[in-house]
Amino acid sequence: MINSRLFIERQISTHDKFQIVFEGIRGSNYQGDYAIDDVYVSPGSCAAATIPTTQVQTTTPSTTTSTVLKTTTLPVTTTTRVSTAMPTTTPVVTTKLTTPTLATTTPAVVTVLPSVPPGVDIYNQNFSCTFDADQCGFVNNVTNDDFDWSRKNGRTISANTGPSSDSTSATGYYMYIETSLPRNLGDNAIIESPVFQFTVPVCLSFCYHAYGGHLGELRVNISIGEPASIQQLWKHNGTVSVNKWFCIERQISTHDKFQIVFEGIRGSNYQGDYAIDNVAVSLGGCVSATVPTTQAQTTTSLPVTTKLTSTVLATTTPAVITKPTTTVLATTTPAVTTKPITTVLATTTPAVPTVPHTTPPGVVDIYNRVFVCTFEAADQCGFVNTNNDSFDWSRNTGKTTSPNTGPAKDHTSGAGHYMYIETSLPRVQNEMARIVSPTMFFPNKACLTLWYHAYGLHLGSLSVYSQRTGQQDLSSVWSIKGPSQVDAWLKMSVTVSESSPFQLVIEGVTGPSYQGDYAIDDFEIIPGSCPLESISCSFDDDICSFVQSKNDDFDWSRGSGSTGAANTGPASDHTSSTGHYLYIDTSSPRVLDHVARITSPSLQHTSGMCVAFWYHGYGTNLGRLALYAEQNGRQQIWSSDNRPSLNAWQLSMVTIDARITATKFQLTFEGKVGNGDLGNYAIDDVALRPGPCAKTYVNLPHSCSFDADLCDFVQASDDTFDWTRRRGATPSSSTGPDQDHTSGSGYYMYTEASSPQKPGYFAKLLSPSLAFSHSHGCVSFWYHAHGQHLGSLSLVLEEFAKPDKTLWSIKGATGLDWINVKQDFKAASPFNVVFSSVIGASYQGDYAVDDVSIEPGLCSVQRNNQLAPQINLEYAEEE
Repeated sequence: MINSRLFIERQISTHDKFQIVFEGIRGSNYQGDYAIDDVYVSPGSCAAATIPTTQVQTTTPSTTTSTVLKTTTLPVTTTTRVSTAMPTTTPVVTTKLTTPTLATTTPAVVTVLPSVPPGVDIYNQNFSCTFDADQCGFVNNVTNDDFDWSRKNGRTISANTGPSSDSTSATGYYMYIETSLPRNLGDNAIIESPVFQFTVPVCLSFCYHAYGGHLGELRVNISIGEPASIQQLWKHNGTVSVNKWFCIERQISTHDKFQIVFEGIRGSNYQGDYAIDNVAVSLGGCVSATVPTTQAQTTTSLPVTTKLTSTVLATTTPAVITKPTTTVLATTTPAVTTKPITTVLATTTPAVPTVPHTTPPGVVDIYNRVFVCTFEAADQCGFVNTNNDSFDWSRNTGKTTSPNTGPAKDHTSGAGHYMYIETSLPRVQNEMARIVSPTMFFPNKACLTLWYHAYGLHLGSLSVYSQRTGQQDLSSVWSIKGPSQVDAWLKMSVTVSESSPFQLVIEGVTGPSYQGDYAIDDFEIIPGSCPLESISCSFDDDICSFVQSKNDDFDWSRGSGSTGAANTGPASDHTSSTGHYLYIDTSSPRVLDHVARITSPSLQHTSGMCVAFWYHGYGTNLGRLALYAEQNGRQQIWSSDNRPSLNAWQLSMVTIDARITATKFQLTFEGKVGNGDLGNYAIDDVALRPGPCAKTYVNLPHSCSFDADLCDFVQASDDTFDWTRRRGATPSSSTGPDQDHTSGSGYYMYTEASSPQKPGYFAKLLSPSLAFSHSHGCVSFWYHAHGQHLGSLSLVLEEFAKPDKTLWSIKGATGLDWINVKQDFKAASPFNVVFSSVIGASYQGDYAVDDVSIEPGLCSVQRNNQLAPQINLEYAEEE
């Protein structure tokens, strides 16, 4: 019996799956407690012994069992981990132990753990803190600052600054500085770590959030020794504001005691909240990573690796270091004393901790972890141009060299770098440039997010492919093509599913001229499927990734036509009258208050979302229909309370606050049984998209002559110029109408093609949001197309959470007269009708529209025969 902690190592050599099983067996009374701690499994062989071994010798057991403990102190020469690599003499305790029996046939390694030096909290041990349980020994400075850091979860209290959730789980805690009043410019807050000491280099990693229009500074210092010497490891100077978490690692190579000091300094107003999370100190050097370098500042006083990483590092597996060892030998094997092994650590070359892989080292660069690249570093985060293409992607900052194409600045900060294809000469149409990611593997899918810029009249295509290691075939992941006049960075997200290691290939193809520059920035891939930013489900084919809950009494049913019960439920679906919907069947064996729940896939968007759905609640025994947001609990966002029983499909639209949608959440429809059989609720055409809900007119015709105003038509925000309301002739000769269509003295809407407009510029005019119970609608309008250099005029249907659909289009002129168009359409969800005009080759290209009417029902059928029972609402309710 030894009242000391002993450290054991055992080598395992198997290629099969295995588990480690600890079994404790009780002795004859209560004085038999065993304990274990610090269990590691690390790739590679066990470290060789570095001091003379303790010999365990057994004797033949006699009637009386005895144990003899003999201790001898011997001088032993070992090499400690210092930069000079000079040997030192250290006394070591060698123990000879005689025991009655010992059945050990495999050599073991035993270490007496070193004692913690005075004044040190953490000695030669890995440290990590997510701040979820507490502050992990971090304390606010009480003498040298103006205010304190605060521990918080969820969103900070100020708008447009600070994180909306922590970096670790989106549901935990972080530390931040609140810069609202009474804080003033230059006020600082300091928080200090526990006291560390290590005999090997260590890697400090942490995540930070810097978002706000008036950031001050975030400084990370190290306080070394007694008296303390302060050295700066890293600084964020407030010039870059991005609403996301970034993660940093810095190597520390000192053998003195030290503390890590985070100092936040307030900027000019309240929009300056800094936050930190997921702080870790790991034995061994920092992991080498190809990641961007921005805002990094170091001093020369310490051997510090200057690397800013936008990557969450795999720090959960401790680095393996060589420990002093003693070997317990089997009774059939003579005692062996191993020689000390000399290990020299250079302070300028960090030791790399072992990171577990399921594939051989070198095959996979990124294994099941977050990888982010902003292309700030010259090495492009390991992205490389391929040889099997026509030209290369280029790394750039600021504007591209060609006018009317490409971005003016990067997406990340407005002052950084991005990758793009330059399509000027000597490029010709259909040439291809490919750039390839590092090799990666995600066993359970991954979410790829990429910001792209597609601006120019003659764009070719931009595509993302996956290519498995060792294969030539490319699998399409995502693609866009064709001209665009949207001069903005756009976001794409897609789930990638590959069962073996792969690379992502980003391909740009040139169009017919130099105005075809594509650009990419802020590449991010994380484990797991992407949360959806939109949903559109008619339930006609299936239930669209909705999942029946297991925490309820029965399931929702998918039906077509009538539910089969008289005087309750719909007679047909909402979408087409021939499709499907979901409903709850409240007949036996259902009883009062039984519930059925169905839940959406994960959803997320930073700016709030709007959910729209059609529901049917008809019967004398209705229970309740409710919609919940599921996120660390349930929050009701809509219910059928106080809504009458009505034998018709009714529309509801609900805006979900950004404080919910900023982190992953799910929607749950819950149907509850009432006191009887006649209580079937049904839902159909469920749709969700980013942004707040708009006022929506339901089953009401909408017409406008533009004589009084725009009648709730609005100018689009994603075009290059606006439509103009005008009376009489347009300013330009030989183009446009001389008068309106309605009376000859009223107003109309038109697009002015003169300067400053240029060929390819476009303007969009949107109707108010409308919704029809029977889905079919008719739009009627008059248009005027006169001029030698007209571009095009299109009528587009923008249906809620669905791709745009062009209903009608013309190019060129049609004469001096106003011409009428009647166009049928179908829209199961709320929609807008959009007039889109594109400028032609010169100023003689004015299009005009007048007398627009949008009504329920087909154009060829009387409107009164198509209307559903009138809903007593001017517009759908926003909950």
